[in-house]
Amino acid sequence: MPPKTPLRILCFGDSLTSGYHSYGGGENPYADALVDRLANALPEDAYHITVVVNGRPGDVASRQPFQRRLREQLEAQSFDWVIVLGGTNDLANMASAHDVFNALKTSWDMALAKGSKVLALTVPECHAKVKWLNASRRALNASILAHEQTNFYTFDLFAKIPYHSLPQQDRDAFWDDGLHLTADGYNWMGRHIADGLLPILEQQILEQQILEQQHRPEQQHRPEAAKPATRKRRTKSADDGPAFDEEAGSPNIISQGYVVVRRRDLD
Repeated sequence: MPPKTPLRILCFGDSLTSGYHSYGGGENPYADALVDRLANALPEDAYHITVVVNGRPGDVASRQPFQRRLREQLEAQSFDWVIVLGGTNDLANMASAHDVFNALKTSWDMALAKGSKVLALTVPECHAKVKWLNASRRALNASILAHEQTNFYTFDLFAKIPYHSLPQQDRDAFWDDGLHLTADGYNWMGRHIADGLLPILEQQILEQQILEQQHRPEQQHRPEAAKPATRKRRTKSADDGPAFDEEAGSPNIISQGYVVVRRRDLD
């Protein structure tokens, strides 16, 4: 059985990444549900999953500490994927959507330069219904979703974890203080993010299988040579039809079996 492919994921951001809830009394990172969803959905020996959570409550994406923290994390360890969620605190501090987007792009570029793929998340809504805040969030999220770059992907988290459109019962279950989520809410969030990442990973598995099939030694595709046999010679009659040689082959079968082992390193 071939070794499992490492899948190293960094979940980076602010309190929504750290899983802050109960006014700081608890943490439940969305990464936990993300890993569980990936492990259950992917073929069993596709990946060895490792997740690092680096979320700091109150951090602002458009300020240097956010980018410095990301740079230090990327220098300490290599990642296949970096999931970035930032901008909530920037918008609350009345930073412009343009400035926040440029700051986030700087963070994405740092990860891309290290060879990671980036999954950028849009900024979710909160209980506050303020025109300027809603307009800034819409502009920022539109810029995130419109951005195109090699190895760069987006996921519209805003559309997946609403606040105001939820029934009150669901809002109470998933949202904590109107800005942060409950433990169940972060699990809800993590499952959605996993669902956004899964099609990309499944496509990578398919491409890898095709590549491996194409590069198998030629000998494995050759039919077994026929063994000579002794037979009596007979005289060909006029009733005999033409002789045909037949070749038979069987398609290559790629077997699948997976055991995903995950290791959590939570800051």
